Amino acid sequence: MIAFITPFSEAGASTSRLIHLSEYVEGRKLILPKSDKYGTSEERDWFYFPINQKSFLLLPEWWVKCVVTLFRWKPIAVVFLKPHLFTLPPALAYHLITGRPIVFDCDEWDPATLEDNDEPVWKILLTTFLAQVAFRTSSLIVYGNHLTRDEKIPKGLHGKTLYIPNGADTSVFKPAGDRHHGFRVMYVGMLFKIKHILPLVETADKMRNSVKDFVFIVVGGGDKLEELKSIVNKRGLREFFAFEGMVKHDSLPELIKTADVLVAPFEDLPGIRYQSNVKVFEYMASGKPIVASRVGELDRVLNNGELGLLTKPGDPNSIAEAILWVYRNRAAAGEMGAKAREKAEEEYDWKILIKKLREHMKKL
Repeated sequence: MIAFITPFSEAGASTSRLIHLSEYVEGRKLILPKSDKYGTSEERDWFYFPINQKSFLLLPEWWVKCVVTLFRWKPIAVVFLKPHLFTLPPALAYHLITGRPIVFDCDEWDPATLEDNDEPVWKILLTTFLAQVAFRTSSLIVYGNHLTRDEKIPKGLHGKTLYIPNGADTSVFKPAGDRHHGFRVMYVGMLFKIKHILPLVETADKMRNSVKDFVFIVVGGGDKLEELKSIVNKRGLREFFAFEGMVKHDSLPELIKTADVLVAPFEDLPGIRYQSNVKVFEYMASGKPIVASRVGELDRVLNNGELGLLTKPGDPNSIAEAILWVYRNRAAAGEMGAKAREKAEEEYDWKILIKKLREHMKKL
């Protein structure tokens, strides 16, 4: 049996990654908080909730329950997500006492993400310290972005690293068309910050004189949803936007089928550069034309623009030009989407990524 530890509820994107990567592991167990800002986890046989509501005030209780539970389960290895106070200490305690291997899933460079979110300096320094401890004490370091390995993981430790980006279930996210009116541009993502989405408002303003019957569909909920709606209304663009709100992940494949183009307007921020964003891989698996910012390793993932149109980050003109190209060149855009689908099937299907991880885990 292998135990997995995550600091987030099931609804968090990073936890979704762990759930996928733990698939087909016999007797797997996942330790996680039942509820946090992302949502509430369902009851499952292989979920264990040390605490119900995530709070740093409950951290000592979390540690005690995690460590006691690990010694009761006696896993042959522990995989922990992120350099986090909720994950590293219990995994490290189990490792130091039993000698069993621990695996650090470094899905992004968290100190940079905290910097993007204007978190306190002490929290950034603490996370950097935890990352360095995790690098040196783990038997295997799984990274999701090549920049993380090249710039953050000490070169002397590269021999125990493994590249596992995020991926998509290509049996669920798959090409399909539907008949609908107008031209539908879709964004999928949480709305806890909206600076990266605001260029879409400008883009819509630029497009309204060039395209008839287009609509920007925003799929996702969060603290900033109402603020985004207010900005759209003030700009007189309400008729060009549709807000779906929070949608269960299981419903996304059917919703994406209704889009003509899928957009990922990332900002060029430190945290974004080190991410491996799930939605891009699910976009690819869907076989739809993609418009994404040229940030981080999206050049690598989208084959330098062969599998999707890459735009200047935060530039409404660049985004509008790319979307208009898709609008005016449906056949060529469709071929681009088909190539992205092939790439997703060959390299980014979760089953392929899981197999790769399992083979390396056997060597520990």
